[in-house]
Amino acid sequence: MKTLETVLVGCVVVCVVGCSGGGGGGTGGGSETTGGGSGATAGGSGATAGGSATAGGSGSTAGGSGSTAGGSGAMAGGGMTAGGMEMPVPTEIIDLSAGEQGTCAVLANKTARCWGRNNEGQLGNGMVGGESKTPVEVMGLTTVEQISMGYEHACAVLTDRTARCWGRNDNGRLGNNSTTRSAVPVTVMGLTGVATIHAGVSISCALLQNGTVSCWGRGGEIGDNGVSESRVPKQVPGLTNVKQLSVAVSSGVASGSIHVCGVRTDGTAFCWGNGADGALGNGSFDGARAPVPVVGPGDAGITDAQEITAGGTHGCMRRAAGVSCWGFSQQVGDGTVERRTVATPINSTVMVSAIEAGNDHTIARTTTNSLICWGRNGRGQCGDGAAFPPSGPVYTSPVASLQMGVSLFSSGGTHTCAYVPATRVTWCWGSNDWHELGFDTPEFIFRTSTPGFVRW
Repeated sequence: MKTLETVLVGCVVVCVVGCSGGGGGGTGGGSETTGGGSGATAGGSGATAGGSATAGGSGSTAGGSGSTAGGSGAMAGGGMTAGGMEMPVPTEIIDLSAGEQGTCAVLANKTARCWGRNNEGQLGNGMVGGESKTPVEVMGLTTVEQISMGYEHACAVLTDRTARCWGRNDNGRLGNNSTTRSAVPVTVMGLTGVATIHAGVSISCALLQNGTVSCWGRGGEIGDNGVSESRVPKQVPGLTNVKQLSVAVSSGVASGSIHVCGVRTDGTAFCWGNGADGALGNGSFDGARAPVPVVGPGDAGITDAQEITAGGTHGCMRRAAGVSCWGFSQQVGDGTVERRTVATPINSTVMVSAIEAGNDHTIARTTTNSLICWGRNGRGQCGDGAAFPPSGPVYTSPVASLQMGVSLFSSGGTHTCAYVPATRVTWCWGSNDWHELGFDTPEFIFRTSTPGFVRW
């Protein structure tokens, strides 16, 4: 078993050796099915920071290191080719969001681009159907501040603090008082003063600058303790002084219901939605249609929460005292495979500054801007270059990703993307069934555990 420090040293070697190209190391064959989809919280890498927490630790390295040739090392800028080898095109971005089957980014000029699946018009380029392996421009948006890719729809906040959404519109998740899908952005009705927006599965939510939360879409999931859908934003009763919000982009369970979590300015945390496997962190396996407190061992109240993230059937929280997770066994990161219904400290020694959960994995950025990961890695979503044994690697404690120097990052369903500002290169890894990575993987191989660069 390797220590995290050993793995990190190994990553440095990989980056030095692999600087001539992205390589395809660690790819595995076949399209592995994943239970239910996934739950990356939209806008996660843009979550509010504050204080330090710890994550990391020695980490289980089940599944082996795999091939790491190339790795994250192809970080040189310049043109498309160098010595006959394709090279990244430096492209500055200011926000990044990985969803269930696609990814979006906001460029420095405040336009938006998306790539991946487009069966419901979720790429926003005016077309429905197919997919795109390279980023396409979202039509009509030139003042984007923040973006969120969900399950089959996406949303964005503009500089005037209004919001736009596009894609699938069952249950009114686009917020325009309609259930008709749109392949171009439409205005979310009656919503102003938006701080951040979060596209989920069948709902969308917005954190407003006044600390309140409004949601719209499928009934029973918008936090109002009811079962009726809302096709326009509806304020969540009783929620005030909220400073950060997270909405799962996939359910992780057959029922399709998701959960939502947030942090208040006083350091308390809450969740609502599907409680399968303890995903709400409130000491039970029951669901809730209105916010309930996240608690610690012995139902102890939590007052030091700084950032929270909702995964498929788990959640994690960055706290002043460290990182704690709850929910389905393999995702908790405490070195066990026990389900946890309360916030449980992970095995950690490395300080982290941001955190975001996918469907069944969690990524954290350390204070030195590298990444660590725990949970399932069967699609390569941890980006550690691991090989793919039949059952897929599972990390019950954090391990190091190959990616370093990261500012923005986002965990999608079973893929992850990260932006390195020093080179202005965006890297993605994990599942590539719908080209959500922004580049081709070898034929009939729809995943990679080694980061590759997005083809702008």
